[in-house]
Amino acid sequence: MNPIPFADDPVRGKPISLATGDVEGLDPGQWLSTSLVDYVPQTSLAGKLPDHVLIGSSNCSTYFHTYNSKLRNEDDAHCVQLRDGLQPYAESGYRFISAACYNSHFFVVDITFDNRQSNVFQRVNVFDSLSSTARRRATAVLHQVQKFLSGFCFYKLGHHQSLLKDPDYIMQVAESRQCPVQTNGYDCGLFALAVVWHLLCDKDIHPSVFTQAHIDTVRVALRHGLSSNPE
Repeated sequence: MNPIPFADDPVRGKPISLATGDVEGLDPGQWLSTSLVDYVPQTSLAGKLPDHVLIGSSNCSTYFHTYNSKLRNEDDAHCVQLRDGLQPYAESGYRFISAACYNSHFFVVDITFDNRQSNVFQRVNVFDSLSSTARRRATAVLHQVQKFLSGFCFYKLGHHQSLLKDPDYIMQVAESRQCPVQTNGYDCGLFALAVVWHLLCDKDIHPSVFTQAHIDTVRVALRHGLSSNPE
């Protein structure tokens, strides 16, 4: 049985269609839509990722919250069915990367987890181009990730109980990592996509790995490439 795509993985999910408004989000001074942030990895990474690398939807925070709300009735038939489709993620090690949107701001989470290991989380890194508030935003999302893993993927397996008993388990591993900082209030989506791309290329992330000027160039290039055919 093939597992359910983890966190609405856009690379392995249904094709995304862009509306005109999504493309116009690349105009100067505009914010990127979540559809566009998911469309870029879907079209550039399809068929290129190893099985253990999972790309989360930019709306993964909502995804996790929606699934976790079903845990109020753990014996519900739908809840049981969801577990059946998600428990394959307890059988191996995975790396989960997402340009996550929370409270209208994009940042990146990079999590390596393996239910077979004594330390279920080997890496929990957060990259935020507005680093002053990174911890607060990340905490809300990471708590949802842990609850999702415990309640669905690891249910009655391995680390299910340890994650259930300590809601802050994941925060003991979480680190806010330095990365390039945006110089305006609207480029967080592009900065997040750039960080994801560097992570997938195994590049070290540091404050000068790319600059605002690079992001400005990417914005123009993407706008030009999508303007004639948003599909």
